[in-house]
Amino acid sequence: WRVVAVKQLSIASNWGKSKFIAEVTTISAVQHRNLVKLQGYCIVGKRHLLVHEYLENNNLDQALFGMITL
Repeated sequence: WRVVAVKQLSIASNWGKSKFIAEVTTISAVQHRNLVKLQGYCIVGKRHLLVHEYLENNNLDQALFGMITL
């Protein structure tokens, strides 16, 4: 078992399946030590989900705008 982070894209974004898969392909191709890795994706009806590796302790908002150092 592995803990992951799941991001659900807004249903209001009107992303079509082909646009979503193109975005997933692009995200999958980008690898950098400062970016979380995309582990997978899921499309269930109109829900588009991204599955990322999970990083403990902080979130991006705190890292960018808070007093947390990386």
